[in-house]
Amino acid sequence: MTRTLGIGMLGYGANGKIHSLAYKSLRMYYDPCPASVKLISVCAEHKETARKASEQAGYHHYTTNYRETIMNKNVDIVDCLSLIIFTKTMSSKR
Repeated sequence: MTRTLGIGMLGYGANGKIHSLAYKSLRMYYDPCPASVKLISVCAEHKETARKASEQAGYHHYTTNYRETIMNKNVDIVDCLSLIIFTKTMSSKR
């Protein structure tokens, strides 16, 4: 049985879309695939961007608060794609 890993995404610009698509297509590249993934939570700076990310990519939860994503009990991997300034702000408030 393949293990399922929950993905949390911080930032959803062009790279967030690319990474989301890559997670969804892992089985096309790996046979057998070492794990399946479930898109759990996406965090973006603007609520509308986060909502669209949830709709477009299929994330179960969206937020503008990164803590909600990194503390989500169903998230096993946090993919940090946010801008450098946003990343510095997040790490300094941790």
